[in-house]
Amino acid sequence: RRNKIRTLFCTSSQIVEILKSRLLGVEIHWIPEGIKVEAYPKGENLKNRPVDILSYGRQMTSVVDELRDIVLTDKLNVLFREGDVHLFRTFDDLVNGLQSSKITICYPQSVTHPERAQNIETLTQRYWEAMLTGTLIVGAAPKELIDVCGYNPVIELGDDSVKVVRDILLNIEDYQELADKNRKCAEEKAGWDKR
Repeated sequence: RRNKIRTLFCTSSQIVEILKSRLLGVEIHWIPEGIKVEAYPKGENLKNRPVDILSYGRQMTSVVDELRDIVLTDKLNVLFREGDVHLFRTFDDLVNGLQSSKITICYPQSVTHPERAQNIETLTQRYWEAMLTGTLIVGAAPKELIDVCGYNPVIELGDDSVKVVRDILLNIEDYQELADKNRKCAEEKAGWDKR
C-alpha cells in the first residue's frame, strides 16, 4: 500500500490467496519457482547409479532415522546430511550427487518444519533438481507440484518408508519410466522461459 504496488508475483499459491483478501485492488499472481533446466543434466539410468539414497538440505528426521536402520542390514550406499553440515560444498557437487543417486527424499517445509512454514506448502527447487537429474523422489509432493505436472511425480512414503524404499531398490528398473517421465515434465514445465 505504501509503495502503491499494483501487480505482485508470489511463488506460493497459498500466499496469493491470503494476500488477495487483504490487498484489494492489487493484481496478485502465482508464479511457481523456476529453474535453469540446462544446469541439471540427466544422470545414468537408475540401475547404474552408485548411491542408493540421498538426503540433503532440510530433512524429514523420522524417515531418515527409519532408513538408517536398514543401511547396514541391506548394505546400502547412502548420502545423508549430518547435523548442520552441508552435504555439498559447490553447485557441481550437488548436481553430481543427484546424478549419482537412485532415490532422494523430499518433503515440503510445511511437513519438515511446520512452525517455520506456518502451514504454507509450496513447490521448491529441490523437486525440479531431482526430476531434471533423473533421480526418483520419495516423500511427499506439494500440491503445487502436482498441479503444475498434472500428476504426482513423487512416490509417497506413507507410514512404512522402509518397505517402500526396499521395494524400489529391489525393483529399481521398474521405476526408470517414472524417472524419465519426471525428467521430461521438468524439461517442459520448470524452466524460466515458462514463467
